Amino acid sequence: MGVEVRISPLIRSVIDIADSVEVNGETVRECLDDLMSSYPDIKDVLFDRNGVMKAIILLGGKSVPSRDYSITDVSDSDTISILMPMSGG
Repeated sequence: MGVEVRISPLIRSVIDIADSVEVNGETVRECLDDLMSSYPDIKDVLFDRNGVMKAIILLGGKSVPSRDYSITDVSDSDTISILMPMSGG
């Protein structure tokens, strides 16, 4: 059993991916890496050309700063949500 990753509708409108996928990893970073290995096109959606994360990552509904991805542990019962910030007016 793996970690559930919920994908925002905005991301799903750009690449062909389900609203929820299962990944493996012991940290948020490992889970994101596993996601990108299965869905390589998502990397261009999540990161800008300088490698800076554009998405908001939530673990159990709480925001995880990108500096903490490698040190934030996950378990099989956790859910990671990937949201894209929106702007406009």
